[in-house]
Amino acid sequence: MSFKGMWKQALPLAVGLGLQQINIEELGLLIPIRVAYAAVQIAVLVTFGIVYTRVKKSEDKTVVHVPAETQFGQEIKPATSMPTCEYDMSQLMKLVQQTAIQGLVTSLMHFKWGYLFPLAVQVVMGPVSALDQPLVQIYAFGREATGDLKRPFPAPNPFGMPQTTAQPPTQKELKREAKEAKKEAAKAEASATETSKDK
Repeated sequence: MSFKGMWKQALPLAVGLGLQQINIEELGLLIPIRVAYAAVQIAVLVTFGIVYTRVKKSEDKTVVHVPAETQFGQEIKPATSMPTCEYDMSQLMKLVQQTAIQGLVTSLMHFKWGYLFPLAVQVVMGPVSALDQPLVQIYAFGREATGDLKRPFPAPNPFGMPQTTAQPPTQKELKREAKEAKKEAAKAEASATETSKDK
């Protein structure tokens, strides 16, 4: 695991240890943490709004080959190809949806059951996670879509572990597979011909 991945996983632990050492309510920090949480959520959504306007203006029609999405071994979305601008918009909509759901769950946990840990973690991890997104790196910071930012982007791992990007097959691999399929078909045809001769 890279240093970058290690410190991102260590941040929530550091926040948790810090919360155990101090009494937030006694120090009068509950309201400031709530305000910081709301500010972070707004800042993240504004960042995604900026990315949205830039994706909308993008006219990049380069084709992105998106591998099939699987969940628990089942294919939930087949492999497809689409223009870069369309792919980026679909990925952005997923990000916005995930952020909204995460915000609702965190708020519910805090206001209904009084949990402070998720709120405090999101104050720290919200900006870190948002700024680390490939779309933010490309459209807000102007980085090239190569290396870790190459499309299609790896699906986020819910457990925070590093994940490899499933790359679509190359032309060479496709040709080799087609050649092998032809050989198999020829063998099957020859076998069927021999069987019919024997009869």
